[in-house]
Amino acid sequence: MILEAVTGRPYPELLQRRVLDRLGLDASSPVMAGDIRRRLPGGHVPLYDDRPWRPEHGVAPGPWVESAEADGCVCCSVQDLAAWLRALWAGGDLLSGESLAAMKTSQPPHDDGGYGYGLDVHDDGFGHDGDMLGYVSYMRADTASGFGVVAFANGFGGAWWLGEAVRAVAAGREPPELDMTPDKPLVDDGSGPREWEGFTGRFRAHNPWLPTFLVAAREGRLVLGTDWTDGSERHPLTPLGDGGFSVGAPDWTPERLRFDTVVDGVAQRAILSGTPYYRAFTGSHAASTM
Repeated sequence: MILEAVTGRPYPELLQRRVLDRLGLDASSPVMAGDIRRRLPGGHVPLYDDRPWRPEHGVAPGPWVESAEADGCVCCSVQDLAAWLRALWAGGDLLSGESLAAMKTSQPPHDDGGYGYGLDVHDDGFGHDGDMLGYVSYMRADTASGFGVVAFANGFGGAWWLGEAVRAVAAGREPPELDMTPDKPLVDDGSGPREWEGFTGRFRAHNPWLPTFLVAAREGRLVLGTDWTDGSERHPLTPLGDGGFSVGAPDWTPERLRFDTVVDGVAQRAILSGTPYYRAFTGSHAASTM
């Protein structure tokens, strides 16, 4: 938005002219839109979005979304991604040496790496992973060994493992083990206070990025759980004085959850950090149905 305000031009146009055209990335698009949909292989996601994934579940076609913003708008080939990595590594006339150095410097500095300006920073190099609904990618420059790796996977995992396996083999190491152990489902143990009974259950959003979460009682407190493309996550809910809950363990977390539209003691809607979710017909038992 800052770039568009300063230049008066849309972000995809700036990306096309200033990056893709200058590097000759002809197989790439600066926007994920319907006009290029026929050029893209269909992505895949877990068949179920309400339980931890198991191999026997299989996959389903990923939902189509359009994106013209900086977080998830670029479509490219593996060859073009490799060319982009070479440009970030070697420099040239794309960016000044000072700008490239800033991108590869952790902000703020961390002993074990961190995040620079758009790049993950590691002790032995830099890179960045990516994901879209149905696609995942991996990009890594191993400056210690002098080579780079890019990898794609059609689905919701595997690109990181593939890229790290290539790095390991090239360096003479054993590749990391591909761990497909399923996470444990989140099951309500009935230990929550009576006044919270109307909050437990499954809630869905119409946004394809945010399809479902489960609220369940565990050991006397409420827990928010998700099981989808990023694996399983479990976040404790801490009651606040205003009737809402903070989401997550850190005291500084800005995430908030609030329930409303209570009918017969049961909340029909949950607002998670500004996004409305609606009670689904699958109840708290859904996550344990394997």
